[in-house]
Amino acid sequence: MPWLRVHHMQRNSLGFDSATELQAALESPVRQEMRADAGRFPAFSGGTLHYAMLAEIIAPWAGT
Repeated sequence: MPWLRVHHMQRNSLGFDSATELQAALESPVRQEMRADAGRFPAFSGGTLHYAMLAEIIAPWAGT
């Protein structure tokens, strides 16, 4: 490939309709299971960043 190869583990974006729904997801049993499973991942050195952001739709997308 003609571009620089990098080694990132994962990038994802999740959306919630409200801060309350985000908080419920963060406290969910599924998230607890995922965190417990993380111990089985290969060793990783480097940083991880997590940012919760509020997005607001100002004008609807022209295609909708």
